[in-house]
Amino acid sequence: GCQRIPVDEMVKIFEKHSYKEFDSNELRASLKKEGIWGLKKYDKYAEIVDPAKFDRTPKFGADKAQIGVLLQKNRDGFFYVSKVFKNSSADRLELKEGAKLLKIDRTLASRLSELEAEFLLTGKAGTRLHAIFEAENGKVLKLGLERGHGFNPMVWGTMTETAGYGYIKISAFVKNISRILEKEALVLTKAGAHTLILDLRSVSAGSFEGAAECAGIFIGNGRGLFTIDSRHRGYAAAFSARPGISAFSKTRFIILVNSQTSSSAEIFAQTMKELLGARVFGTRTGGKTNS
Repeated sequence: GCQRIPVDEMVKIFEKHSYKEFDSNELRASLKKEGIWGLKKYDKYAEIVDPAKFDRTPKFGADKAQIGVLLQKNRDGFFYVSKVFKNSSADRLELKEGAKLLKIDRTLASRLSELEAEFLLTGKAGTRLHAIFEAENGKVLKLGLERGHGFNPMVWGTMTETAGYGYIKISAFVKNISRILEKEALVLTKAGAHTLILDLRSVSAGSFEGAAECAGIFIGNGRGLFTIDSRHRGYAAAFSARPGISAFSKTRFIILVNSQTSSSAEIFAQTMKELLGARVFGTRTGGKTNS
């Protein structure tokens, strides 16, 4: 385990990655006396993870599979399909956006709350459910749908029931994801969205470069976005928006966060708030971003 890592190796790792200055001899003595817990005296965020014990299985939503639709409950009490994800069971059966959900198995959809509907739609991958929809042309569709994973894209958007508001879900700020985000945002603004709701709830994966690229498409004008400070020359960096006026200069932004929002997602949210006046809603985030 971690306790078997040689002291000199731990000092070397700490020297390479810690943002804090420290005396290597004092650290070495502390590690010999207290083991890896001696690191906490120098940097409270320091951790050494044993790769053999590291669980790489994602925790959030890992046990939930879906049929590949996003439902929206309208004022008439019915659920309507607002998004069908490509390569999902719903997509393969050619279910279209705008269809009204009538039944899930034997339960009338109009009697369900949003949480109850989500509970019935999700389950173990490979399991099936039977649903009845009414297409926009009035045709009744009886479908056997299989729950699955893997069809939700990294970024996707849809118009909301409230006029002028578009919704975009971002799953991770990986590099080059900004092109997809920009495309989705343009589709929504051209459809009449004056406000974009960016959902960053439970987003922790991604890079600083990815966060900067995504913020840059909304901010533009080559403005400075954020900096990463470190005593290590290779770690410190300053990020700027791309030159030119943003296509979203008149768009307003709402950002959704929760306790699982951290790292690059937290930096993106803070940057949008400070530079564009984006309104941030949700619970306290989990990272350590500073204004």
